[in-house]
Amino acid sequence: MDVPSTSSTDETVIPHQLCQWCTRFATNLSSRLRDEATADAQRFFSHYDDIRDLIQGSQSQCHLCSILFVNLEERNKSTGLDAIIEKTKISNLIASDRVLITYLQETPEHSRHPWRAFNLCVGTTKADGSEPLEIAALAYLMHHLEGEIEDISLQEQTTFRDLFQLTLSTWTCSGLYMQLIKVWLSRCKARHDSCQSRPDLRRPTRLLKISRDGKAVRLVPGANESDAPFAALSYCWGKVPQLMLVRSNYHDFESGLAVSSLTKVAQDAITVCSALSIQYLWIDAMCIIQGVDGDFQQEAARMEDVYAGSLVTIVAAAASDTTEHFLKRRNPLPWRDCRLHLGDSRHYRSYVEGRVFCQFGDNTPGSFALDARGWCFQERLLSPRSIYFGPNGVHWECRGGLACEYYPKIAAQHGAVDIGLDAQIALKSTYVAINELGSDLGDPAVSYRFRELWGIVLERYFDTNLSFEKDRLVAMVGLARSLQYKFDIQASYGLWLAFFLDELLWSMDTSSNEMTRNLDIAPSWSWVNLRDGKIFCSNTLHHGEVGEEHRLVDSTSAEIVRLPTATDFTASLIQGFSQKHKLDDPSGVVRLKGRLLRCKKRCTKSKYSGATVTFLDPMEQPEDKIKNVAMLRQDQAALDDEDLYCFLVRREYRADNEHEWTDEENVQIDTIWDHGLVLTRTDDEPDAFRRVGFFTESPPAQELKQIRAAGGRGDDAMYLFPGEASQGVEISIV
Repeated sequence: MDVPSTSSTDETVIPHQLCQWCTRFATNLSSRLRDEATADAQRFFSHYDDIRDLIQGSQSQCHLCSILFVNLEERNKSTGLDAIIEKTKISNLIASDRVLITYLQETPEHSRHPWRAFNLCVGTTKADGSEPLEIAALAYLMHHLEGEIEDISLQEQTTFRDLFQLTLSTWTCSGLYMQLIKVWLSRCKARHDSCQSRPDLRRPTRLLKISRDGKAVRLVPGANESDAPFAALSYCWGKVPQLMLVRSNYHDFESGLAVSSLTKVAQDAITVCSALSIQYLWIDAMCIIQGVDGDFQQEAARMEDVYAGSLVTIVAAAASDTTEHFLKRRNPLPWRDCRLHLGDSRHYRSYVEGRVFCQFGDNTPGSFALDARGWCFQERLLSPRSIYFGPNGVHWECRGGLACEYYPKIAAQHGAVDIGLDAQIALKSTYVAINELGSDLGDPAVSYRFRELWGIVLERYFDTNLSFEKDRLVAMVGLARSLQYKFDIQASYGLWLAFFLDELLWSMDTSSNEMTRNLDIAPSWSWVNLRDGKIFCSNTLHHGEVGEEHRLVDSTSAEIVRLPTATDFTASLIQGFSQKHKLDDPSGVVRLKGRLLRCKKRCTKSKYSGATVTFLDPMEQPEDKIKNVAMLRQDQAALDDEDLYCFLVRREYRADNEHEWTDEENVQIDTIWDHGLVLTRTDDEPDAFRRVGFFTESPPAQELKQIRAAGGRGDDAMYLFPGEASQGVEISIV
């Protein structure tokens, strides 16, 4: 439901109030819970006369009905009465031969003294009781008996105090919400050093200045307001035309625009800024000159200045495009615990647990539909603070933690950037970790950590989608340009030239049959060509480096004869790359020297998961020599079996510090890891290839142990490339 951006929508509801059906249920429930020996048969309650009663109770702001109705919608993947009744399963709820009941089921596995826990199940059965209960909705009931209150933990006492909050807001830009956001902002500024803006960041080229009454905006040079904080907007453009800054209307933007003439997303962003006393706002469509004669290329490279330099980023998570308001009406009751007054309140303390909207469906940062948009990836990563305005409430996300109205205290992170970080804030922490690195990539520790963090960024970037795949590079240019300046490095089609061998060793998750690779907008060795799927990065160790799990003992790698030409992340990507670039054009060609072997595919079933696993064998490999150690991850769903070659990019001898395999004399056994590319020939030259996949190979540790015990080094165990590295051959990969 659209709402105007005015304070008149700041309405509230009162928690813990019950409708007539739930009042009757609570009265009956009170006597039943007094009796510790109540039989199961006595826990069937006449609660609602019909499913419409439950829905009506939710619409009339009954707290218990609201909690149950949200579960009813979730279980049937439908929203609203009409949609629910259309479902075959739920249509039984209004059949004449069925009755609707509520059943109280004790859950001893969750119960603990002095609390008793119950599943509150609402569902239907035959009127004669001949069929089991068909659950339509359920909730979780906690019940406490008088005389044991002293045993309640401090956390539980705090929960009870929260239950007595007098009012809850129905609008996600209410005065109550804005006050809470101001508290979050104040605490973040005072306590989180990592959230402070860096002094080396420049002001955005242009900003929108909001009038004091919030009814007009005008375009101003960002440098003219150097001390004033500004907000940035992250939103989905959609396919609907919107008001944009172009050369022809530049003067109109400078003169001023009525807020009422802007898109609904822009109107709401201005409403939020006014409520938070933020006078300046950056919106890409209105602060970057659009069109063929615009300055998109220059401004796209400055996204770090915009988002990392902002006071806060406003995330329009509840709007699918600019025609929708992201400030929403919502019923907050389902997301709060509902206290039940069961008889004399001096004898009972009971409540039904709310659903907690930040744990419900796609209502958390990182899970909103907007988060799947490729352009929003770097906006979230770079921003020190993000306020997510979702359909059911507001989330706070900063580099220091997460918060929402249900859990208003900002939850501190635990320091890890690659394990989900309390599920969500790892992206912001990754950005902090990159900026905390020293700039000397000659330092093995800095070099290894840089490659590790960049791999995390790429893997999560591929969880997002782009409307135009040619934007794969430019959609992350803000972060990339920052790394170029900090470490003085260049890239070619997204791969850093300083670590080019390592950069070649990306691979695809081939679990999806729909995975394909036919964009042809970059060389075959670049992940830019990928469409649909997930990328994994292989961060191999270099001499002198120490990783989190393995320590490098020695290494043998391919040799780079000639690197491809450096390209910018704003470079235009054009369809039909392979037809336009030949070997006589070195821009997309890498020349390598190393070991090359013709091989063949072999598919088998995993004895653990049953999934199909693809291995590689030398072309003339005898059947009795098959060892299942060279595993293939192909770049495309369909891959011909003929004309495949393996090229060894890097071999590592690692001491596995986790398992520490040792021989009889307790001497540590180093494992061998081979990483390489799977190639096929092109029609250009005899030594020209294109990439079609990635392979990794490591022989079983027990086999290595036997070879080492016999005095061997273990290289012969590598059946694709046995023995020491030979001179190798030169090849070109296009």
